[in-house]
Formats: sequence, structure tokens, C-alpha cells
Amino acid sequence: MKIKKNGVTINLTEAEINKLSKSLLKEEDKLSVETRLDKLEKNVKELMSTMKESKDHNTTRSNRA
Repeated sequence: MKIKKNGVTINLTEAEINKLSKSLLKEEDKLSVETRLDKLEKNVKELMSTMKESKDHNTTRSNRA
């Protein structure tokens, strides 16, 4: 395959194209995993905060009784 950019032509073999494709897919998967992990951590923090607020609210109610 020939790629031409800024007047420079680069010849790539099928093997080189396969290596580039795999490399790009691996990077994309890593980003996806990191993004999913960040979202999961955020959701866990929100859940823990909600549970703490609920526990504090229930403790306050039982102390009043």
C-alpha cells in the first residue's frame, strides 16, 4: 500500500499494516478500559457517599427517638 503525505510516499507491506492495526486497536482498548475504570470509580464514590448520607440520616433519626 502506498501512502502519500506532504509529497512523501511511504510503501507499507501487508504485515506492517497488520502490525499498525493491532497496535492501534490495543491502544483503543486500553483507553476504553481506563475510561470505564474512571467511570466505575466515580460511581462507587457516589454510591459510598449516598450510603454514608443514608446511614447518617438513619442514625440521627434513631437518636431522636
